[in-house]
Amino acid sequence: MHAPEIHSATTTHRSYPQTTGSFFPPAHIQPKLAVNEPGDVHEQEADAMADRVMRMPAPVMGLPASYKPAIQRKCEECEKEEKLQRKTDLSASDFATSSAITPHAKTNTHDAFIPAHQLAQSIQMSAAPGNMIQRAVHNGTDWAGRYEFNDTACTLNYSQDWYFQFPDSMDATRRTAYMSAAESQVEGVWSHKHRLIPTAGSCPCSPDGVDVAVDLRTHNEAQRGRHGYSANVTTAPTTGLTTLPLRDMTLSDTHDTPVNMGDGITQQRIAHEFGHALNMRDEYTGWASFWGVPGHNDRTSIMHSGDDVRPRHYQPFADIISNTVEGCTYRPAGLTSSSLVNPVARFGITTGITLDANPQFVVDLRLDRRLGNTDLLGLFTPRLGFETLMNTGSGNFMFGPTIGFDLNRFQHPIYLDVHTGLLYDPADPTRPESLNIPLSLTAGFRGSGFSGGVNYTGLVDVLGNSGYSHILGVNFMFDLPGGGPESRTPPPVP
Repeated sequence: MHAPEIHSATTTHRSYPQTTGSFFPPAHIQPKLAVNEPGDVHEQEADAMADRVMRMPAPVMGLPASYKPAIQRKCEECEKEEKLQRKTDLSASDFATSSAITPHAKTNTHDAFIPAHQLAQSIQMSAAPGNMIQRAVHNGTDWAGRYEFNDTACTLNYSQDWYFQFPDSMDATRRTAYMSAAESQVEGVWSHKHRLIPTAGSCPCSPDGVDVAVDLRTHNEAQRGRHGYSANVTTAPTTGLTTLPLRDMTLSDTHDTPVNMGDGITQQRIAHEFGHALNMRDEYTGWASFWGVPGHNDRTSIMHSGDDVRPRHYQPFADIISNTVEGCTYRPAGLTSSSLVNPVARFGITTGITLDANPQFVVDLRLDRRLGNTDLLGLFTPRLGFETLMNTGSGNFMFGPTIGFDLNRFQHPIYLDVHTGLLYDPADPTRPESLNIPLSLTAGFRGSGFSGGVNYTGLVDVLGNSGYSHILGVNFMFDLPGGGPESRTPPPVP
């Protein structure tokens, strides 16, 4: 739908011939109107009369001087209907603007008064750059939490529900105080620490980034399969334990107060366990020290022995937004390495040889994308992709869709990737076609912006036209950069 054309008062009205025999009923056609010459005696008389009427006091127009209009409030349903209509008007992206818009201009059929919100939208549409991204509020869930990303206010609100189970020795007052302390620890330690910055100027919230607010909602009842964590408080000594796949954690009844970690360092242990609920590993372990995991010597870090939240700890929040806004990548301000990034899209290449009496050199190319923000068991990221496998000796190739899972945070920097799919191998004069199911496993290490390792792939032809094939090679997967418009529709007018 286009904006109505705007004409002067002298514009003649168009008429269109009525068609017959159409499948659809003919549209209502306005008869052609006769238009007088501008400035003639009739127009002068009409203008003069209009001028006199506009200068008349209210009583002359038929209203008594004591008349006061009654104000009637709209019914609730009417207000809802009007709000809905306004939203519908605001979402009409096909509202085009004319080269010149005046508050009151005559069209070819009637006087057109352009509503203020449509006029503002029109101006905004004409001034908006071509790569503007559709503004919206994005809602979703991950393995144990919920999020709301407002790309106009540039805020990410992330929340988790924890269902507490207390020992009988803790009375109702003590339980309430413990849950209140848990909320204070998690929200105070984790909120508003580092802004999430888009890597491209066309992405929402560039250049200042996104503010993160964390909300912990506590419940003094059993979880009963609901989304969130079961938090079991015990009187037995424990440093805390979180089992990610089961969404279960164990806390000490003394964890509502900071724990002395030595060397003048204290830690709020419930806030530390929240980090594990985000799929983060301890940074104080011998494993972390051996592999040089980021933070292994950072004693005041929240995932080590202190309460400091570093940019690397905000990476899970950045991953949520990167996977929500298509084509845009977000990084915590101050992040120095992307090794903990869970990439949205990747491109991979595998080179290897077949394990048979007559080895063949093969090259495998794969492009995949992360599916959603919920990992399987909180650990394995599901991905959907497309793969092409080529035999460089014979020139044969097979191709098709793939689905897989990768794990790159369980024990960083260990990296695992498992995928399968359905690869079609076209027939040629020397052999029949085949339809192959691959089973591919890569084990290696995750680096900054890439992962690599040793790959094994087995192929079985479901049509039975070829035997089982084994391929052994080396695989590299490279993170694909974001930065590009999700939509070219301008933002709605508030």
